[in-house]
Amino acid sequence: GGGGGGGFRAVMLAHKWANPSEGEAKKGTKGVSVDPKGWFMSEKLDGLRAYYDGQRFYSRNGMRFYAPSWFTSKLPNIPLDGELWCGRGRFQEAVSICRKHVADEGWKKVKFMVFDAPGVKGPFETRLKAMNAAVEKAGFENLIAVPFLKCKGTQHLNKSLEIIERKGGEGLMLRQPKSKYERCRSKTLLKVKTFFDEEARVVGKNKGTGKNAFVMGALVCELPNGTSMKVGSGFTDAQRRSPPKIGSVITFKFQETTRDGKPRFPTFLRERKDVTWEEVKAEYKKKKDSGADPYVSGGARKQAPLGDRQHSILWQASLLVGKKKDMGATTRGEKMTLESKSKKMEIEAETLMMTKDVIHISPKGPLKMKNKKRKRDYDDSGEMKASSQATEEIITQKKHASWTCTSCTFYNPHINRFCGMCGQKRLLSVTMITTKMMN
Repeated sequence: GGGGGGGFRAVMLAHKWANPSEGEAKKGTKGVSVDPKGWFMSEKLDGLRAYYDGQRFYSRNGMRFYAPSWFTSKLPNIPLDGELWCGRGRFQEAVSICRKHVADEGWKKVKFMVFDAPGVKGPFETRLKAMNAAVEKAGFENLIAVPFLKCKGTQHLNKSLEIIERKGGEGLMLRQPKSKYERCRSKTLLKVKTFFDEEARVVGKNKGTGKNAFVMGALVCELPNGTSMKVGSGFTDAQRRSPPKIGSVITFKFQETTRDGKPRFPTFLRERKDVTWEEVKAEYKKKKDSGADPYVSGGARKQAPLGDRQHSILWQASLLVGKKKDMGATTRGEKMTLESKSKKMEIEAETLMMTKDVIHISPKGPLKMKNKKRKRDYDDSGEMKASSQATEEIITQKKHASWTCTSCTFYNPHINRFCGMCGQKRLLSVTMITTKMMN
């Protein structure tokens, strides 16, 4: 380390990414619609944003982080932008360590994850090269250069996001090639997450019921626009016993807004001790003035980016029905038997990635074949039923369709794409189906 230190300077902030194939950019609330092909892609870290001036750490709002001298003395003497990070899902631990005015041994757990070098002149590629060189030269195990990958397109982005989220990551970041470092919210830096997240202030608490009868059931919260709402899911047992205090700021996630602008399925993420309510309100005003009000009336937002319909296999099962020539795909899961005049074929059908004659299970109404020769649908109990036409004979066993949340394991037989408890995507498992087809 060393160097005089230039003091705090504003950092570059991100807009939300919107999937152009979904037409999600009709309003300012939808984010920035752009083809991600060729953009630099990296993991979005759930740590504390930190600007290092060559000597000291500052938060995104200019607040000092008092790192120990043994930590800063091993850092390069150039300005670096990154996150003070303790690992996926360990945001509160990072806050408790880095917010102390007297540094302690907890900093041994903290990694400075660097993703830009604001002091280097030139496009992002030049800054990235200088950043990697500086990190390598420092040789400090708590200083890590965030890896970047060139995005090959929307499908590549969606698959990468799925992998990161399965590992407990928060999402992805996109950086535009040849972009400058702008000390404001820039459309050349985009964040990509399955769910949206915003901040709210705790104004009350509701007592729980059932298993939560003696602890907090839900937080009554106020949004920056004055709207009141309740957040009742996403809490651990310990958090329900000792919930955030009234007046504290929390971050919650949600999949979309209702027609009156309220977040749908709000889920608690974390308490925000690194920002004040006044700062949250000021940030909201900036978003609103720029036409990006996240709570605009009638502006219900689609889930992004996994909403790309051609990749709906990420959250729903697909059932193959069709001719023998269409059955060459690799499949896995539970068995479904198709009988024809010429041959019996057994295929496995948990997730079928087929190109033709595929039925997609829809939470909204009947299921339709692309060739419109046959229809299937599910009744309210989650059971499958089928209809037949003169051109073919169909015999389908009536089996139970189990809809289970991948996050909180909540089960509900009704066909909903998202869990009614926590808002996460749900999976459908289908038991054996025997179908007799007449050619």
